[in-house]
Amino acid sequence: MAALEPALLKGLGGDSESLAVLRNPAGLLQQPWLRALVQAITTPAAGGPLPPLLAEADPGLLVLSKAPEGWLIGTSNQTPRPEMLEAALAAEGFIDAPLEVEGEGVTVWTRLQAMGGPGGRKGPGDQLQASVAGWRREEDGQAWWGDNLALLNNRPAGRSVLARQQQLVDLDRPDAALRWVLGGEAATELLQHWGPWRLLGTVAGGPLAQGLGSLAFAVVPTDTVLWWTARVDFEAASHG
Repeated sequence: MAALEPALLKGLGGDSESLAVLRNPAGLLQQPWLRALVQAITTPAAGGPLPPLLAEADPGLLVLSKAPEGWLIGTSNQTPRPEMLEAALAAEGFIDAPLEVEGEGVTVWTRLQAMGGPGGRKGPGDQLQASVAGWRREEDGQAWWGDNLALLNNRPAGRSVLARQQQLVDLDRPDAALRWVLGGEAATELLQHWGPWRLLGTVAGGPLAQGLGSLAFAVVPTDTVLWWTARVDFEAASHG
């Protein structure tokens, strides 16, 4: 697992609004104090069954990046295996289909739905629309999962991915079972409904979200307590 994490972080491409590193997410979901947090991390903004299913089935390392164009997950290629997810995906109407990309085999889970006519009426002449739950491809001992086919192409890491990775370094808790780092917009969305955060804004005399640059935190659970480490960075005010 120690060698897998840097390999997965290095393999991330594109952009990233938030980046999470979970060690044994399946085990973390069994802890009442952490279950809601893990679910919040692994639930896509647009919905979709695959990330939560991966978290429930993965006893190893899981890296999850969220961006406007979709989510990207990296795991070991040993677990979770696609067969572990088939029953749950089939229950929602998704079937796996093989696809070849750049000479490599990729598994894609799709579902066909009939598009109704005017007024939502459905009939024999309805068109079929395919929706994608996600895909999986293997690469150098890693498994990569994503929610749309555009993410299949290897892309260089954007500035936001590099920023999220630097947040992990600055957090300085590589031993944590859960680490989650967020850029300013994602952090604001997470904190805006949290009572203590709003109270701090009142004390400061104005909304803290205006200068919020990033949020990072780590959790180390023990048998009796949860140890939290958090870091909040604010952007320097611009003067014109």
